Amino acid sequence: MKMLKLVSLLSIIGMFSISSWAKTKLIYEIETARDLAEIGKSLPLDGNYKLINDIDLKEEGFENWEPIYKFTGKLNGLSHTISNLKVEKTGNSVGLFGNIQAPAEISNLTLINVDVTGAGENSTFVGGLIGLQCCQTSIENCHVIGGTVKGKSRIGGLVGHQDQKRDTLNSNEPAGLQCYATIIKNCSTVYVNVSGSYEEGDYGYSGGLVGSQQHNTMIVNSFATGGKVSGHKMIGGLVGKSVGASN
Repeated sequence: MKMLKLVSLLSIIGMFSISSWAKTKLIYEIETARDLAEIGKSLPLDGNYKLINDIDLKEEGFENWEPIYKFTGKLNGLSHTISNLKVEKTGNSVGLFGNIQAPAEISNLTLINVDVTGAGENSTFVGGLIGLQCCQTSIENCHVIGGTVKGKSRIGGLVGHQDQKRDTLNSNEPAGLQCYATIIKNCSTVYVNVSGSYEEGDYGYSGGLVGSQQHNTMIVNSFATGGKVSGHKMIGGLVGKSVGASN
């Protein structure tokens, strides 16, 4: 992993007086799966990242990926790919990113051959890329090609659940607190099989692109094709359930 600095800025102000503004302008280069796994550990959740390589998680020994939670930064894939994502995790918010929160941005990234499973009785918010996309976040020009996404409820090939409200399952913020738009733009899933619960009384909310969305969220110029979507109820080729959304 490399870190790019604002060389011209530092040459002007000097190393002794680097401001907090300058620190936020650092760009972290993600070169390997290990670099990616350090986000939220040795690397900040609010960092500015870009992929400089295609990454094969299986080849680099990541047989069961630990999702990245509470990401608030920026990740630009620069049209690179992440292959062979395998996640099997009990509980809520499962994907490459478990959840993202304001003002996170993820762009120009393709996942190839995903195997994502939300295990257990309470597995909800399961997606190939993101389990739970919270308020004032954006996903643009991101794609999932090939694989399976499975769980109990709110299961999507790209995103499990898209919501304009803040993430109240994974934070101490009060329920119902509103913020700005949540958007998916120019994204797709291709040949991704999505499977929700088949149990009587369950609402799987399974969708080829997004499992469920609500509260003025947006999906723009995006599609799902080639995959099978299944479950007990609330099944859609694009979205399983949409309430109060602006598509």
